[in-house]
Amino acid sequence: EAALRKSLLGGITVIDTSASYGGGDSERMIGKVLEGLRDDLPARDRLTVVSKFGFCLDSGSTNPSDTGRTLEHCIHPDFMHEELSKSLKRLRTGHLDVLLVESPEEMVRKRVASVLADPPLGMDPAQALAEAREPLLVELKRTFEALEQTVSSGLIGGFGVSCDALVLDESDPMHLPWRDIMAIANDAARSAGKARSSFQTLRFAVNVMESTGVTVAQEAALHGLRVMSCRPLTIIEPDNTADPAAPPLQRRLTSSPDPTGYLEVCAQALEHFHHEVPDSSQPSAEDIELVEACRWLQILIQDLNRQLPLFRSVEEYQRELVGITQMLEGKFEALDEDSAELLHTFFQKYGDMVRYHCAAQTRAFLTSPLCSSGPHSIKPDTPLQHFALEWALKQSGIAHVSLGMTHEDQVDDALAIVKAAS
Repeated sequence: EAALRKSLLGGITVIDTSASYGGGDSERMIGKVLEGLRDDLPARDRLTVVSKFGFCLDSGSTNPSDTGRTLEHCIHPDFMHEELSKSLKRLRTGHLDVLLVESPEEMVRKRVASVLADPPLGMDPAQALAEAREPLLVELKRTFEALEQTVSSGLIGGFGVSCDALVLDESDPMHLPWRDIMAIANDAARSAGKARSSFQTLRFAVNVMESTGVTVAQEAALHGLRVMSCRPLTIIEPDNTADPAAPPLQRRLTSSPDPTGYLEVCAQALEHFHHEVPDSSQPSAEDIELVEACRWLQILIQDLNRQLPLFRSVEEYQRELVGITQMLEGKFEALDEDSAELLHTFFQKYGDMVRYHCAAQTRAFLTSPLCSSGPHSIKPDTPLQHFALEWALKQSGIAHVSLGMTHEDQVDDALAIVKAAS
């Protein structure tokens, strides 16, 4: 709440939220803050509130065209009306400036994956994929028609889509051309008896390492669409080293201070867990198990040191840590307080080292010819997050950069960068 208040009082004029963020808690917090700042903010018509619908949060939410089956995602008009009503209530308002269809591609993701995994016999693959995507295009037109009526009712000012599939490579089976979406919107406006579509906004990821959206933004802006970019500081990468079904990895474009104390903690851990079998003719089974467990832990620490440069993100390390923790619980029935505290400190310091190495790798990539938007010249003392946000703000065609901020110091940084870039 404090970060949002500071943002609004500092001049931020666009709020980007969703019915799915925090199970609706994001909208509730925004409604509370806006109501509390009613007399301190500039005119309401200078503030744009954008929300989204598409992901089902309640166990009772079902697709009206598929009665009784609970879904994870739905863009049916009835569901849209239901979610909009809830959003307006949470936001404590009777009007929403922009309502976006969130991740519409999720509707056909499983169908497309099925076609790719098991292509229909005797059918051209391109035709099979087109047929797999067809239900989405039909549903979008129906939803856009309903959204046009909702604009006419005064509940929303306009609508659009929030969809990273818009900026996928054209060869990607999940790619959705923005021109096709706009054509559907224009067709829906005509069906609703309107001369001009209320479809006005595209929202998708653009950042200095995923820059293909810049061209899309520039082209869409020429056709009168407003483009909101998101994830300016977060890179999404496929997890090529794990299960293909695993979620993608996230790499944060943030700098990490040079970690201190890691080598000392590492040496302490290696020494602390150095155990030998007691000098006796018949060591107990417990003694042998403890020695073997400590040797395993020493080998683990040494292996982690070798793996340090290989982690691509902190999230990748955190996934690894889950498995390590489970193995530790199997090796040691119980750890004394000193041992447990030392291990906790070691893994914390190791995480700091991973952050430091990942930031160094990212900086090296951005300054190399391999970077699609580069190579860039970055001063050594410039934090990566500052550079990435400055880059996003300078891209033509992008009207708004959506930046998630949860702390007041993040707001101070962002406002300073915006001021310097303007």
